[in-house]
Amino acid sequence: MLPISVWNVILKNMEEAQHVYCDKHGQQDLKLLCSHLLAGSHEPIGFHEFEPENMAWCNECEKALSKTRTDEEQDQWSQDCGYKIICSVCWDTIKESNQIIKKAMNLEELEQKYNIQYPDIYKQLAANNMLDWGASGSSWYYDTFPKLKENPPLLLFGFDIEIWNDQELVETSIDEMSDEEDYRNIHPGYQFIPFAQNGAGDLYAFQFDLQKDGAVPVTLIPHDDEEAEVLAGNFQDFIFRQLLESVAEIDEGSIFYEEEEEDLKQNLFNQLKTHELYLTAKQVEILNTIYQRDIFEYTYKVPNGGSFETEGLVTFDEVEEILNREIASEYLNRSFNYTESPASNKL
Repeated sequence: MLPISVWNVILKNMEEAQHVYCDKHGQQDLKLLCSHLLAGSHEPIGFHEFEPENMAWCNECEKALSKTRTDEEQDQWSQDCGYKIICSVCWDTIKESNQIIKKAMNLEELEQKYNIQYPDIYKQLAANNMLDWGASGSSWYYDTFPKLKENPPLLLFGFDIEIWNDQELVETSIDEMSDEEDYRNIHPGYQFIPFAQNGAGDLYAFQFDLQKDGAVPVTLIPHDDEEAEVLAGNFQDFIFRQLLESVAEIDEGSIFYEEEEEDLKQNLFNQLKTHELYLTAKQVEILNTIYQRDIFEYTYKVPNGGSFETEGLVTFDEVEEILNREIASEYLNRSFNYTESPASNKL
């Protein structure tokens, strides 16, 4: 989500004029670009679109945005980007010239480079093309997503997650975390290998320093908090957790949402069909049973004493009960400060 200050920039420009006169193309629709994209470059510098306001920025601006924590930092980010008005025809030309072709994932290269062994299930998913969500971009939801719904790739309908299938993205993320100047200041005793992120920019990562008997825990690394949390003892259990948590709260924001409950359920069963190979028989049975329920309303009492009304196929309390029973592990739900040594965190 962009900060209010950036929204103000957008709204101000959109209110002043919906069109702009271009010396080359005449009267055209108005769009906004960061100053780096407008400056031009011999090499593509990336093109990140923000819909539906027709606003875009380069890779460097995207990296800077991911490191912002406060409203003040986000205000500064918008100023540093230096947005300028541009016509839609020029926009299309700049977009085409700055698209970066993603390097296909080569797990063997990554394993050799970082001295790791990816979990067998993750390798199997990669071999079966289950990590591929299609080409990203502003049109993904309208052009690509409908084609994926019948045979969903890994966690397409998961709980706030975007699976990576871009080797450069993985390598860049790892290098940033190990950089002494990185704002997160992650202790070198941890070995995180990210494979996905959520909408807020938090990372899902394999935590190889906790690897035991071939099982590699999965940990959530927040972008704006020093407390990381172990979500599962292995990747199979992480997949199960994602599929379970995604149906505890269902609304129009759920990626699998449909107006008709029958169609919504079909999305879930389609996903279970493509995922059952990577789950235990018991996990498949639990999910299948839950997916057959009718959506119901319930009240969830949060730890601070408050409560809220929601609806889903399973309650948050039942999710917690199932996870503690089915995927219990030494580090499940353990939180720790990643700026401190593993020894001080008793990991």
